[in-house]
Amino acid sequence: ALPISAVQAPPRPEPPPTENVKIDLTITDSMSGAAKKTISMLVAGGRQGRIRSTTPPGFVNVDAHPDVLRDGRIVLNLTVQYNPGGDAREGVPQSNIDESLTMIVADGKPTMVSQSADPRNERKVTVEVTATVVK
Repeated sequence: ALPISAVQAPPRPEPPPTENVKIDLTITDSMSGAAKKTISMLVAGGRQGRIRSTTPPGFVNVDAHPDVLRDGRIVLNLTVQYNPGGDAREGVPQSNIDESLTMIVADGKPTMVSQSADPRNERKVTVEVTATVVK
């Protein structure tokens, strides 16, 4: 028999989430006439949410994993993939935006989390996120 000190206790199960987090993400693309795309999801704290929206040739993919801190702020792991599609003959770029970010945001406060530049032209794409604890 093994000595008691050599036996490890099984890992504790992860506690169930106690709060939901509403995540509103706004993508603004300067080459689309500053068009805004808004994506919203409700995700349990400590869990992951995914949205896939495709209309060939364009797409928007968002993955979010929020964790609510004791002080009420939210740690947010966010992955965004965006391509507006368009027609290259019309001069609309088809370059992808692919971002993976981790940040701490204030509950309910809109925060610009990225601004990307297209290396071929003056196109700028900004991503703003608002994470709100839903009690």
